[in-house]
Parts: sequence; structure tokens; C-alpha cells
Amino acid sequence: MNNFSRSKQLPSFSPYAPDTQSEKIPRYILYSFFLYVLFSPVYVLPRGGPQPADFILIIFGLPFMTMLLMNYKGPVKSMYFAGFFFAGWAFVVNNMNFIFFKDPRLALTSLIYGYNFFVFCLVVYIFKHKFETARQLSYYAIIGTIIYEVIIVTFFPDPTYARATGSFPNPNQLGYWTLLTGMMVILTIPKQRVGLVQLLLFLVLFYIAFMTQSKAAIFGHMIFWAVSIFMFPLKPYLKVAVGFVITIIVIHMIHSSNIVYNAYLAFQDTSK
Repeated sequence: MNNFSRSKQLPSFSPYAPDTQSEKIPRYILYSFFLYVLFSPVYVLPRGGPQPADFILIIFGLPFMTMLLMNYKGPVKSMYFAGFFFAGWAFVVNNMNFIFFKDPRLALTSLIYGYNFFVFCLVVYIFKHKFETARQLSYYAIIGTIIYEVIIVTFFPDPTYARATGSFPNPNQLGYWTLLTGMMVILTIPKQRVGLVQLLLFLVLFYIAFMTQSKAAIFGHMIFWAVSIFMFPLKPYLKVAVGFVITIIVIHMIHSSNIVYNAYLAFQDTSK
């Protein structure tokens, strides 16, 4: 019997089998991965430089990956080769630009691509050998990020901006983060099931995106919701009707976002 009281199982996105025993991953690596996902939206240092989450992964993950590389025997997997090719190409392009334009930021960007390749390899390795554990850690870490972002947006707004920024340097970054996080929620849902908890998370993410007043983020959520309704066990005509209503509501909110947000700011001023 299909209704909203039951969740609907989604197609499996798992590229690997459940946790394997072929490789043992130390718990501190799994915990550092959890903390990395949890604190990845937190910006403390100037934008473009390493942030707290990066230091966590460098301190614990870099020595581990270095030991793996030193003891590795066998052919290079295609996924790692593809990541290395992309990072290497970006490194070459940035250094060629550095030679012509003499901008030191281009040389520093090359180092960032190297670091991103390291993160890519570590995440692939963890998910390959401990997929279910990594999925659970990712899911709960993502929930944690949503909780503290909505708290920051609601109760600790940045006084230098008229739009919500959360823990990010600017509103647009926060808006794009809500879209990425919504997709991550779908990919890490326990047993690939959409239920009321996930629906609540989607609503909170939409609220955060709305508070950023980023029209691109709000429009992205409109598409996200239009696609998401097909995850629920509704009859086809109801899906079309719900999608139409959501589209009208979001379009209206895009046009009236300034009015609503100004009312919110006025409420914040009176509550102080």
C-alpha cells in the first residue's frame, strides 16, 4: 500500500559492495573523514587558503595515503589515473599562465589541485573498502552541517551582509552549498529510502537557500523539488499537480524574496 506514511526505496547508487575485509582502514582515518565532511563548510581563514577541515585531513590522511603509495603494488586503477590526469593538466595550465602573467596566485592554485587530487584518492579508497561505513559517516556529518548552518543563518546572521551567509564568505557560496548538500543527502540516505526525515532536511536546505536570496540557488531548488517529487509514491497526475504548484510557489518567492527578506530583517531588529 503506497502512501506518505511509507518511504519509497530508491535505486541503489552504490558502486561497490558493502564493507570488505580486503583492506583494513584505521578508525582514526574514518573519524578524520567524518570531521572533514562535518567541518568542510566552515571558513575561518581567508578565502582560497586551507580551512580547518583541510588541516584535519592533511594531519591524519596525508601520512596514511603516503604509506599506501609507498607500499602499493599493482596496476593503477582507471579512476585514480583519471583524477591524476585532471590534476596534472590543471597543474600544467596554471603554471603556463603563471609564466606569462607572473601572478603568484596561479602557482598557488596548482598546489590546490594537487591537494584536491589527494582528497579524491583518499575518499575513493575509503568508499571502495568501507562503503557502508563511509556512507553512514557522510550522512550523519551532512545532517550536522545542515543543523549548524540553519542555526547560524537564523540566530547569528553576518552583520556585514544583508543576505544570509552562514559559515561561508558570501551568500552565493551558501546557496550553492544547499544544492550540493541536497544531492548528497539523496546519495547517502540509509537503505536508499526517502522518508519524512529527508523531506525535512530538504525543506531546511530550501529555507537556507531562500535566506541567501541567491536566485540561482532558489531556481536550482525549484528543479530539485520538481525532480524529487518523483521519489514519492504518488499517482502520475498528482506528481504533475504537485510539481506545478511547487513551480508557481518558487517563482513567486523569487520575485518577492526582497520583500520577505526585508520583513525578516525588520523582525530581527525589533527582537534585539
